[in-house]
Amino acid sequence: MRYGLSRLFTSSAGNLRPERRLNPINIRKSIVIGIIGGSGLQALDWLHIEKKEVIRTPFGIPSAPLIIGKLNGKAVAFLARHGLQHTIPPHIINYRANIWALHHIGCQEMMAFSSMCSISPDIKVGEIIIPDQLIDYTWDRKSTFFNSQIETVHYTEFAEPYAHSTREKLITIAQQTGCSYKDCATYGITQGPRYETRAEVRRYQLDGCDLLGMTGMPEAALALEVNVRYAVCGLVTNSYCNGAPVCREQLANKQHGFKTILQAI
Repeated sequence: MRYGLSRLFTSSAGNLRPERRLNPINIRKSIVIGIIGGSGLQALDWLHIEKKEVIRTPFGIPSAPLIIGKLNGKAVAFLARHGLQHTIPPHIINYRANIWALHHIGCQEMMAFSSMCSISPDIKVGEIIIPDQLIDYTWDRKSTFFNSQIETVHYTEFAEPYAHSTREKLITIAQQTGCSYKDCATYGITQGPRYETRAEVRRYQLDGCDLLGMTGMPEAALALEVNVRYAVCGLVTNSYCNGAPVCREQLANKQHGFKTILQAI
């Protein structure tokens, strides 16, 4: 059985525990979709911005204010996971605050956009990837809302880490836009911020990974803990399959690839 966040921080009387009380904010319950992104989306020229909302959560401050606006007429909230100036490395992102904030304003679905490195000869630079599985290689990240302060132990079913319905939406969008895409891949999430050694890449390949990145966990697990539909859309910006990785920073390519998908949502 899965529980929402209200179960975590309420007393037996049903009141929010004082040490976990949120500052009052103007919550936009009409916001259904949360978009989480990095450097490829920070220009924000794809979004009609209406307001910015700073949210204080029981887990601290999110990476950035929520940017609330309209995307093709739909109310969405955008969160820059690395901060608006891309100053927060992946291993110290406050993933719990980020997911809590989006859930708190009413997001029922989250689409996360990430650049990825291919370690499979079948996945090429420039392709859009909607992975269906992941392997978590991270450590020492605050990875659950179910900590020692709750009264009962909770075990989260995680066999299918991504929501089928959200993946299907992203796949349909990729088909409609004519992007080169793949919808079956295993995403390996490494700790960062350093890149991988050649020996590590060989290990990840033997484990069954097709792609590498640094931000996919615990984001996916946290979203599942709060019953929010979550899936990842990745853009392959480099590859280890040709002997040496190409440049990691291809910002123009990331912006173009992700905007193509966003404009069709």
